[in-house]
Amino acid sequence: MVFMQDIYVEQLVRRRRTAKDVILRVLVVVLAVILSVVILLVAPRLAPFSMIFYLLFALVVYAAYMLFVSFKVEFEYILTNGDVDVDKIVAQRRRKRLLSFSCKNVQEMGVYDADKLRNTKFDSSYYVQDAGEGEVWYVVYSNPGKGRVLLVFTGYDRVLDAMKPFLPRDLARSVFLNAPGKN
Repeated sequence: MVFMQDIYVEQLVRRRRTAKDVILRVLVVVLAVILSVVILLVAPRLAPFSMIFYLLFALVVYAAYMLFVSFKVEFEYILTNGDVDVDKIVAQRRRKRLLSFSCKNVQEMGVYDADKLRNTKFDSSYYVQDAGEGEVWYVVYSNPGKGRVLLVFTGYDRVLDAMKPFLPRDLARSVFLNAPGKN
């Protein structure tokens, strides 16, 4: 009797911080400071309503904090017996499932080259690579609800090794024999 062990791999990656993220964070802080100063200057002048202004001040500070931390985004790759789930985690509080697919439905896979895929049409694209660590890979698969999907992710060895036995045999052979260091 042969027992097959379940394969379960998790990989958490932090999204690359862009210039847009930095500018938006600075903008949030500047607007929060300006609104707070205005509220604190107006509140003492309108004594009967000052409590409302102080509550408004607290609300501005809380909203600014929540917006500021919402720019911290991580992605989690979860591979369970050939089924891949990719979740987006915002500020270590909210989790949203971005996509799920089975490795047996993968049509294309390899080291990501933007020029190679530039003229290829996809119905959905997901870029979930990390902040510059590791090699960037791509997967193309077909999904009944989303059509032809492109997933660009960071190809950590443990994730790639866990995917390999569940990929279509010809695809796995061509991808891992041609990829540098992935034999």
